[in-house]
Amino acid sequence: ADTGLFEIKLVANSNFHCLDTSSQFVRVVPDILIFIPNAFTPNHRGPETNDKFTVSSAHAQEYFIEIFNKWGQKVYTSTNIKDSWDGNYLGKNCQDGVYAYSIELINKAGQKYTYHGTVNLIR
Repeated sequence: ADTGLFEIKLVANSNFHCLDTSSQFVRVVPDILIFIPNAFTPNHRGPETNDKFTVSSAHAQEYFIEIFNKWGQKVYTSTNIKDSWDGNYLGKNCQDGVYAYSIELINKAGQKYTYHGTVNLIR
């Protein structure tokens, strides 16, 4: 759906040919905003510290994430959007590579959004 600032205009015409208009600007915002990084470096490599896989979202009321390794083994799960994955599983460093995620969000209106993708873990 389109987002942005829109002008809504009402034009009224009576049986006596009296014409009047009224307008109002309305800002339409997305139902949900989400940022999902495509890579992170748990060993602090690179110009900026990006040591955890952190999903951030505006307007999310409920959140669920699962992360899987290349063999389909679940290595992380959370229902708290403030939690982040540090690239570890059972207290040990996970290998470099691509990990699949599945994220479900529910906004304030009760609409459910599902995101599937991958993230690169770079040590």
